[in-house]
Amino acid sequence: MRIRTVTDAECAAGRPALAVVLALTLVLLATVPGTVHARLRGFVPSSRRGAAEVWVDLPRFAMPFGDDYVADYAITDGWGFGLGVSFGLADKICLEGRSLQTNHTVDGAEWDLDLAHIGLKYCMVGDSPFQPFLSLGYIRQNLETDASYGQHGEYVRLTGHGILACAGVDYFRTAKFFVTLRVEYAFVDYTYAILGTDEQNLTESLDGRVLSASIGIGYRAPVW
Repeated sequence: MRIRTVTDAECAAGRPALAVVLALTLVLLATVPGTVHARLRGFVPSSRRGAAEVWVDLPRFAMPFGDDYVADYAITDGWGFGLGVSFGLADKICLEGRSLQTNHTVDGAEWDLDLAHIGLKYCMVGDSPFQPFLSLGYIRQNLETDASYGQHGEYVRLTGHGILACAGVDYFRTAKFFVTLRVEYAFVDYTYAILGTDEQNLTESLDGRVLSASIGIGYRAPVW
């Protein structure tokens, strides 16, 4: 399915917030010296085994940049939120699940980018309140609109599957409450579409890669 082709200039014009948001996020990830908060050593629990964590990603920034986003949709950058939960399988390994959503504009129409993610989170455990981590897992992604799109005037949804890779850091203000910062890269190919009431498998998959960043607030509670 092809919608329209845009120029490189049109694509570049829709990315003014990218440098500010992602540069700030990457700087924070690279400059979190745990020794500054050494006074909290022994107070912040380093073990995640048997602990559940829930958090809200707000605000969340997403930049779609897959080839088909650029060539066919001219989709703008978007803002949204997310909900997450994780469970500590071991001191360094957590199973996490997340539901994420951002709002975007495609040729003047409002679209939603919805992601469901489940994966493993590797925590670099230490006594510092700063707890960096890596995450990798499966993702299901939908791009949809209820608004009239161009001449279609119908409901449109693209559905794809792929992999979400994440790097981030949790900063524990207390033993239970923390701030989380994440930068993520989603590799997704759309293979299924709904156009109005017509459902179809796409003969050629569409590239739906997304780069995103978010800041959130979370809560940790022991389960056993």
